[in-house]
This record gives sequence, structure tokens and C-alpha cells, in this order.
Amino acid sequence: MKSVTDMTIHPKWLERHYRHFHEALRGAERGDDQWACYNSYVAVRTLLLGILGEDPYAPKMGLYSLPSLARKAMPVLNPEAEKCASCLEDWFGKPAVRCLRCAELLTEALQATLRS
Repeated sequence: MKSVTDMTIHPKWLERHYRHFHEALRGAERGDDQWACYNSYVAVRTLLLGILGEDPYAPKMGLYSLPSLARKAMPVLNPEAEKCASCLEDWFGKPAVRCLRCAELLTEALQATLRS
């Protein structure tokens, strides 16, 4: 995986991130918490993999948890972001609003990391 300072995100990762975040919003609007939380998780994971420089067409098969990927992507991971990463990792049974809030918080934290 590339270091965080070598930030070139393949557009396919961004497309996947936006698509899954949109699906998460649609799930929440329908009242489908599982769909919203699953897609919130995938939206953040795809963004993390893109930031870490993975190939979108052949990502390495690895068992990386969302908190682990977040720590690799963000040199300084604030406690709230780490808590959200853990929440999304264990998304089953969570309310859609909580998952969306965590996905948004992590996305904003990643954007701040990219800008710095």
C-alpha cells in the first residue's frame, strides 16, 4: 500500500464510494437500516482503499478491519473517527442514521487528511 503522502486516488474508487454512499442514503429513506449500514461501511472502505493506493480492479485480498485501514490512511486518527470505524465494522443491527453519521464523519476526516 502507498503512503498517505502519495495521494492519487483512482477514479473508480471514488465512483464506488459515491455509489455506495448514495445507496446508503436510499436505504435510510426506505427505512432499511441493514442496507443503509452495509452501504455506509462499503462507501468508507472503498474510499480508504483508494487513499491507500490499492488497485480498484485487483485489490489485494487481505483481512483488514475498517479501524485498521483508517489508522493506515490517517496518521492521526481522532477517537471519534476510530469509534465510528469500529461502529461501521460491526454494522449489523445499527440504526441507519448512526451508520450514515459515522460514514460522513470518517469521509470528512479523510478529506481533511488529504488536504493537509
